[in-house]
Amino acid sequence: MSLRTVLIVCVIHLLVIACSASSAKDALDSTIPQCRELGRKALTKTVRKLLYIDILNSKRQEYGPTYTCEMEKRAHEFVKTSSPGPAPETKDVLYSKGEKLNLNEIRKEWKEELEKVRAHLCLA
Repeated sequence: MSLRTVLIVCVIHLLVIACSASSAKDALDSTIPQCRELGRKALTKTVRKLLYIDILNSKRQEYGPTYTCEMEKRAHEFVKTSSPGPAPETKDVLYSKGEKLNLNEIRKEWKEELEKVRAHLCLA
């Protein structure tokens, strides 16, 4: 094969990958609940997407957790009623293990507390 043929094949493969990635992103965006009915209680689209992906990644069994607006609403109510003061604004949150939000690390550190929340909210 000539260099030109190899280059054309590489470009075609890159285009296929790029098209697949954008259609996969669109498919993912269409499956994430919007939760507009929650109004100001709703999480931002970015945070909801991170949580949704984390739940998908943690789903190891056939009937694992699913992301629903009802779950988001219950979580908001739980935090609102169980915290001694107002929930911190995002800008005030400090991450002890770096600047990026790592949901896997958070889940490991909060495993016991999250199990209590799950039991309290009947999400088990």
